Amino acid sequence: MNDGDYEITQWQMLLDVLRSNYGTKCALLDIAARKKSEKDVMSYLFKKADFRHILSLWLEERQNSNKTKSTEKAEHLKKKGNEEFQKKDYRSSILSYTNSARFAPWKSKIAAVAIANRSASLFYLGLYEECLKDIELAMELEYPLNLRHKLLLREAQCHLKGKRRKLAKKALKKAREIIASSETLSLSKKDCIEKEISVLSLEALEINNSLEDEVSPLSPDDEKPKFPFEKNPSFPSASVALARRYSTDRGRYVTAERTIKKGEHLFVEEPFAFVLLDSSKSDGICGNCCRKYGYRPIPCISCPEDLYCSLKCSKEAFLRYHRFECPGSQMGLYQQIGIAHLALRVLLTCSFTTDKEKFNEVQCLVTNINDKPPEDLLMYGITSLMLTLYLRTYTDFFTNVNLKLCFADKFSCSGTSEVDKFQHDVINFDDNFSVTDQELYVSTLLLRYILQLICNGHAITKLNLTAFSNDTIASETQERIATGIYTSASMMNHSCDPNIVHSFHGRFLIVKAARDISVGGEVFNCYGPHFRRMPTSERRNHLKLQYHFLCKCEPCTDPKLQNFLELFKAFICPKCKGPIYKIQETTYWCLNCQNKYAIDYTRDINHADEIFRASQISIERSQHFEALEQLQECLNIRRNILYPLNEDITITTDTIGKVYAMLGQWRKAIEVLDRNIKSIEIRFGCDSIEVANELNKLTDIYIQCLRQEENIKKKKHTIGKIQKLLDRTEEIISSSYGPWHESLKDVVNKRLELYAAQEELK
Repeated sequence: MNDGDYEITQWQMLLDVLRSNYGTKCALLDIAARKKSEKDVMSYLFKKADFRHILSLWLEERQNSNKTKSTEKAEHLKKKGNEEFQKKDYRSSILSYTNSARFAPWKSKIAAVAIANRSASLFYLGLYEECLKDIELAMELEYPLNLRHKLLLREAQCHLKGKRRKLAKKALKKAREIIASSETLSLSKKDCIEKEISVLSLEALEINNSLEDEVSPLSPDDEKPKFPFEKNPSFPSASVALARRYSTDRGRYVTAERTIKKGEHLFVEEPFAFVLLDSSKSDGICGNCCRKYGYRPIPCISCPEDLYCSLKCSKEAFLRYHRFECPGSQMGLYQQIGIAHLALRVLLTCSFTTDKEKFNEVQCLVTNINDKPPEDLLMYGITSLMLTLYLRTYTDFFTNVNLKLCFADKFSCSGTSEVDKFQHDVINFDDNFSVTDQELYVSTLLLRYILQLICNGHAITKLNLTAFSNDTIASETQERIATGIYTSASMMNHSCDPNIVHSFHGRFLIVKAARDISVGGEVFNCYGPHFRRMPTSERRNHLKLQYHFLCKCEPCTDPKLQNFLELFKAFICPKCKGPIYKIQETTYWCLNCQNKYAIDYTRDINHADEIFRASQISIERSQHFEALEQLQECLNIRRNILYPLNEDITITTDTIGKVYAMLGQWRKAIEVLDRNIKSIEIRFGCDSIEVANELNKLTDIYIQCLRQEENIKKKKHTIGKIQKLLDRTEEIISSSYGPWHESLKDVVNKRLELYAAQEELK
C-alpha cells in the first residue's frame, strides 16, 4: 500500500467511525428532514459538539506530521545532486537540485545555489532556454555576488548557442564588471576568468549580424488558445451560435441559434477553478495553469509540496488561493478528501474573484440535494465542517476575508427557486456575526460546492504517448490529470451519443461540434457513460446514481442501439454468421436471424484465453516467433466461435501486428493492423480519436518501411500511402479537436520526414 492509499484509508476510517457512531436511524432521519437546505444540514451538524472535537483532534494529528521546509534536508539533496553532476548523470542531478530547492527556505542561499546548480545540469543537457530561466531565477533569489560571474558566463554561452550576440556580450560585460570589483577573487583567478571572457567574446564576434538577438517563439504550451469564433455577449466562453435555455423539466440547456457545421468551435473555456489529482499522472503539471513544467519546476515559497511552471504562477497561486491551502498541503490533507479539495478551491476563488457574473454562474449550478441519500449528506457535511475548522485554526482566512464583501454582496437573483432559496439563506448576512455564525456560513457554502461538483466537476485530461516495440510504435491514451469546474460548458445536457467532442489545451476546455446541428437543435455533452463504451443498463444506472435522472436519449431508448455493444462481445451465429450473445448460461440469441441456440463455448473460450496469456509471457521473454505461433493458434480458435467484430479478435490481431513490428517485419505488421481499422471505425466512429490513433500507429510502421526500402518505385508508393494516412489523421484531429491537440505535432514531424525523403528521390 502506497502513502496515498494510506492517507485516503485514514480519512475514510474516520468517516466510517463517525458514521457508525452518529449515523443512527434517528440522525439520518434528521438529515433527511433537512435535505432541502445546505444551511439546515450544517446547522444540525454544528450542534454536534462531538463532531467538532473529533475533527479538531484529527486535524491536530495531521498538523503533527507536517512536511515543512528543511535546510538540513535541502543541503543533503544539494550534496546528492553535486555527486550526480560529477558523475555526469545530469538528469538525476536535476531532480536532486529541484528537491533541494523545494525544501530550502525561500530566498535563502541554499535555494539560490540549488537553482543555479540546476541551470548547469540543464546547460550540459543542451536545454539552453531552460538554463537561462534558471539563471534568472537564481539571480532573483539573491545568488551570492562573489559567484555571479559563473552564472553570467553560463548565460553568455547559452546566448551564443542561440546566436544572440548582443545578449551574450551584455552578459560578458556584467561578468567583467563583477570580477573587476570583487574583493574576494585572487588576481590569478581574475586573470583566468578574464581569459574565458575573451574567448567567448571572440565567439560572439563570429555570429552573423542578421541572426543576432532573434527571440525564440513561445512553444505551443505557452500560448493561450484564441477564441476561433464570434464571442457570445450573453453566454461567456461560448460561440454566438449558442443560446442558453431553461425549462422546468429540462433545467438549463444549450441550443443552436443557427445551423452549426461539424468541426465548428462552440466553447473555449477556462475553468473557474481546478485542482490536480493526487496521482503520478499529474506529475510534471503546474498547479496553477495546468501546463507542463518540464525540467525546471518552481517550488511553492512556503511548502515543499506544490510545484509550478514559473515564478509568476507560483506567486499568482499563493496570492489567489494557495496561502490558505498551503498548511493543508503540508498536512497531506488534500490527498484524502477527493472532490472536497476542489470545493475548497472554489470557495477561495469565489472570495477573491471580481467577476460577479462568473461568481453567480457557479452559485447557480445544480446540487441535486433533494436526491442525495442522507448517509451521503452526512459525510459531505462532516467534510465541510472539517474544512471550515481547518480554515479557522490553521489559516488567517476568517481574518483576511470579509464574508459580506467577498460573498453576500456578490449574489444576484437567478430566477430559479432552488438557487434563490439558497441565496436567501446565505445573503442574509449580519455584520455582527459571531465566530460560529461565520463558520456556519462558510461550511454552508462548502457543502453546496461539494454537491455541485459531484454533478458538474469535469475531468481535465492530457494525451499520453506510450512507446511500444522499441519506440517504433506509439499508443495514445487520454489520462486524467485534474478536475475543474467549467460553468458555461456545464449548461449542456447529457446524451449517451453526444453531438460535441471536447479536448484540452492545458486547463482550457475546447468544445467542437462532432456533427451538423440544425437551428434550434439541442447541444449535448456526454457525462461519462457513452453508448460506444458502456452497455445501456450500466449507463443508466451510473447516471441515475450520480446525476439522479433516467436517461432517455436515443441510444438508451432505440432498440437498434440498445444492443450496440453486444456486437463487440458477440459469438458467431452458426446459421447466418451474424452476432449472437448470451441470454442465459448456455443459451444464445442471434441479433440478425432471431434464432436461439443452446451452445457451451466455455472450453474454447478458456483454451483461447490460456494461449493468449502464454503469448504475453513469450513476448516479455522476447520469444517473438513462439509468441506469433501462440497468437495465431489463439486467433484461429477465436475466429471459429466469435463474431468478426468481437473485441477479442481485434486485440489478438493488434498484438500479432505489434509482434511483427518487434521483429522488424513491417509489411506483415501493416497487413495485420490494417484489418483492424474497419472494426475500430464501427465501434468508435469514423472520425473518432481511436481511429486517428490507429492511423498514427500505421504511419509509424510505414515510416519504418520507408527508412529500409531501397526500391525507388516502392519508396514512392510508400510515401503516397503515408501521405494519405497523415491527411486523414490530420483531418480527424483538426476537425474534432483543433490545432492545439498534441497528436498534430507528431503529424507535422512525420510530414517533415516525408518531405526529406521526397527531396532525396528528386
